[in-house]
Amino acid sequence: MSAIASLLTDVGMVALDEGDYGRAGVHLAESLTLLRELGDRWLTAFALEQSGGLAAARAAGLVNAQPGDFQAARLFGAAEALRETLAAPRLTRYRDHYQRGVAAARTQFDGATFAAAWAAGRALTLEQAIAESLKATSSAAVHSQPSTTI
Repeated sequence: MSAIASLLTDVGMVALDEGDYGRAGVHLAESLTLLRELGDRWLTAFALEQSGGLAAARAAGLVNAQPGDFQAARLFGAAEALRETLAAPRLTRYRDHYQRGVAAARTQFDGATFAAAWAAGRALTLEQAIAESLKATSSAAVHSQPSTTI
């Protein structure tokens, strides 16, 4: 089942790269739900990062940022804290994708605001981080139907 969750996260990442935020949200939500059931924290860190990238991509078009728009920074912060707890390095093949997502999130706010949101994410419990991520993915997928195939 972890392999299915990993594949769903990868497919969500591809959809995100293609600009299909609805499809990305659907796959990431499916993955996060499965990972929570499995208790797979290592893959959850990866899924949180992808959800952060999705939140950053969606917020990039906003003119006036609102408090809810800090999701991307919080999700990246939560993923970083989880990786540190697990001593789980980011796989090299995902590094560029991660850096693009963080850069997109960082450009939306001044340095102090971004750092505060990142720190708030680091303070989230795993369950809070997953809930935040599911909120980000569900808002992206609101007009999409759940997938039955990958």
